[in-house]
Amino acid sequence: RQEVSGHIRLQGRSIAGQSEYHLDLNLTRREQEVLRLVAEGHTDREVAEILVISPRTVNRHLSNMYIKLDVPGRAGAVAFAIRQGLV
Repeated sequence: RQEVSGHIRLQGRSIAGQSEYHLDLNLTRREQEVLRLVAEGHTDREVAEILVISPRTVNRHLSNMYIKLDVPGRAGAVAFAIRQGLV
């Protein structure tokens, strides 16, 4: 395990001569679900309806993600998710 930042660990292993990497973002499963749906273009209200939670809870998950990912907002989180292949 190699520490890349305070919140992201990059892990790699070799499978049949190829390297496979994945990120441990310290995001909860629910935060990951919210990030995926937001990156797919859903509004907070739509995410709330899909996950059967309140829009305020969606907003709280987003705020927590912004801190963990060290991004200023929604666009930064979506860009991060795309760059990392999470969506």
